[in-house]
Amino acid sequence: MSKFPSSKPEEYASSSTSETKESNGTLQMDGPEDTIAAVARFIEKLHSRITSPPEKELVTACLLRLAKARKETRTVIGSHAQAMPLFISILRSGTSEAKLMMLRLSVLCAKMMVYE
Repeated sequence: MSKFPSSKPEEYASSSTSETKESNGTLQMDGPEDTIAAVARFIEKLHSRITSPPEKELVTACLLRLAKARKETRTVIGSHAQAMPLFISILRSGTSEAKLMMLRLSVLCAKMMVYE
């Protein structure tokens, strides 16, 4: 079982993606390709069966933080083929905190998809 480096999402995101940078408390990416790659890695990590519930909470927090920081991220998350089945799975069987974060993330992504 993998260990995550910290209980803070921003530190986990920084250690998980080399493109992610900390700037004034916000996560920033270099470009759209980096955003797509980071989202794909986070969704893959959430999809993994070896990821523990607390780690899934952290990854969900990272995705939520990225979605709040960049509108493009919301579109990428919403258009990812595995995102919706994964969101539903977490809403059904995730921890309470993960469920709340996933609901927030779903609303952000849904709003973005409606406005396009």
